[in-house]
Amino acid sequence: YGKELLERDAKPVALATSEQVKTLKDLIETRKDGDEILAKLLNRAGADSLEEMDADKATAAIEWFNGKGKEKK
Repeated sequence: YGKELLERDAKPVALATSEQVKTLKDLIETRKDGDEILAKLLNRAGADSLEEMDADKATAAIEWFNGKGKEKK
């Protein structure tokens, strides 16, 4: 690793809001493949739970559900 990388300023990351987490949980529950979708979302976000996702990735996931991910049970 380069010195610049190790000594750069830390940038805060906004985590998903409680409203985003609730929305995602509700959307996942409507899916017959909800567990699989949740695992993929967390993997792509590099998070262990929805609460640990960053806000931008949570927004993108909600938009995906509201777009092409509307498959119901």
